[in-house]
Amino acid sequence: HACPNHMDPITSHVIPEEIEKVEIVKGPFDVRYGAVLGGIINLVTTRADRLEKGLHGNVALGYGTNGSNASATGSISYVQDKFDLMLNSSYKDYGNYLDGNQVEVPASFNTTDVSVKAGFNPSKNQRIQANYRYSISKDILHAGLPMDSPHDEGQMVGLDYSIRNMNPLFSKLTLKTYYSYVDHLMTNSLRKNFKVVDAQTPVFATTLGGKMELELTPNSKTFIYLGTDYSGVNRSGERTRILKRNPKKPDVVFDPPKVFTDTVWGDAKVNNLGVFAQGKVFVSDKFFVQSGLRVDFNSGRLDEVANELKSYYGNVETDNQANISAHLVGGFKIHPKTELRVSLGRGVRSGNMIERYINHFAVGNDAYELVGNPNLLPEKNHQAELSLAGKVNNFSYVVSGFYALLDDYIVALVDTTITRKFLKWNDKLPKYARRYTNIDKAVKFGFEVNAGYTFAKHWVLNTDIAYTKGQNITYDRPLPQISPIESNIAFGYKAKKYWGMANLRLVGAQEDVALDFAEVASPAFQVFDLNFGAVWNGLTIGFVIQNVLDEAYYEHLNFRYKNSVENSGFILEQGRNFSFLAKYNF
Repeated sequence: HACPNHMDPITSHVIPEEIEKVEIVKGPFDVRYGAVLGGIINLVTTRADRLEKGLHGNVALGYGTNGSNASATGSISYVQDKFDLMLNSSYKDYGNYLDGNQVEVPASFNTTDVSVKAGFNPSKNQRIQANYRYSISKDILHAGLPMDSPHDEGQMVGLDYSIRNMNPLFSKLTLKTYYSYVDHLMTNSLRKNFKVVDAQTPVFATTLGGKMELELTPNSKTFIYLGTDYSGVNRSGERTRILKRNPKKPDVVFDPPKVFTDTVWGDAKVNNLGVFAQGKVFVSDKFFVQSGLRVDFNSGRLDEVANELKSYYGNVETDNQANISAHLVGGFKIHPKTELRVSLGRGVRSGNMIERYINHFAVGNDAYELVGNPNLLPEKNHQAELSLAGKVNNFSYVVSGFYALLDDYIVALVDTTITRKFLKWNDKLPKYARRYTNIDKAVKFGFEVNAGYTFAKHWVLNTDIAYTKGQNITYDRPLPQISPIESNIAFGYKAKKYWGMANLRLVGAQEDVALDFAEVASPAFQVFDLNFGAVWNGLTIGFVIQNVLDEAYYEHLNFRYKNSVENSGFILEQGRNFSFLAKYNF
């Protein structure tokens, strides 16, 4: 992404309907997907070569009443032995929504996405695939931020090569490379303060990366992965402020206006080169062991150092860090359908670009300006997890608990030695800034329970509950931004051609807040949803009622609504919404 305020997260550049599955690794228990501190979310998109030969496709139309949200998506694929081609497209036009208090929340946007995948199979065991993705969004309103996005354009190209079954030992070689570029514009032209100041921030992000992985199979029960990966991110951009009036006395007009330029990213660069080895051995039919080791060489550089950062840290030089991550996982079947798993892992990550180099920009979930710290130590997570998964007749369950010891935990705390840089005249804004720093010791621990029961062939009952506690050991206080306890209860009918489900989501209050982070407690809430659908001759019809009871609520991690006094400045989620979907597969 390019925006320091996360206006354009990675997921905004992916067509949701193109995602085939989502793989989740809970904890630092895999080293094949880059440098990670904890869990991994891997979005796996569809591939044409996995489809039957011939022409395939689908088209879908959707509409939501709360915001007049319209969408249209389509996909077409052509598959032959040597060649395949897949085209995906998506168009969405969403408006502002009403929350449960019937307050309009600015959240409208318009997006168009296109992706193309072309595959060529030189032989039965080789494949080359080229990917191109284009995404453009317009007229994006951001409820929790001081600016909006009239324009966001992203492009990505990728090239993959794989060869299988080279010999009995070397079973697969995979090569990947990719390049992306994002052009993002932020302005305040629709905000009340535009009469006083005209602010425009064009920012740009370039990402280049690649991966090479070799899979070895010494025997039918041993799998070994050896590889290396690289990712390099470069971000640049400046904010131009044209001050037209005196902020304290708006009747006083500046002629000519005063012009200020603020460096956003400072032409910053962060590079990471990783080398990894991971193996999995099935010792017996009941027992397996997985282990992995990873070394990351991380470097950060700031080519345009802001004066404030120079005054705080002196010369900001290139920062080079070497990080070691590892894990050991053992699984044992105590019953043919019951597995006990013990996982031990160490995950290490260096500070990201915001944490290292941001300079007095409000990029958090409130109005505090944040100040980066190029001297941050890498963050380290030593985590242990115990899980039990099983199935008894029509009843299935997963129970897990974890404990994580965090060294040099990275967090932004209020620093009374640093006053805010912008809008000092506004007494309603925080007087001081938050500075990123390391906490020597912190812990996180919690549990998760999932259970499901099927009866009368098609009736299902699913439930889950999850809880996490975070504690700053160094200062004996809670860690900030920890989600509260949450539970879901789903009940309904699921068959091949028809389904109907009801889901109740229960979220507790979060009162363990970090005062040194200026975090605010959040209340409990409950949300009830209904979901119905049917499939007939390739046509799928879906109908969803979200937030049936029109509950007025907000998530603990929601951004603050800086430009509104409604709801005490908190962004409330969408109120009652009726959604319709029609999809035809051919």
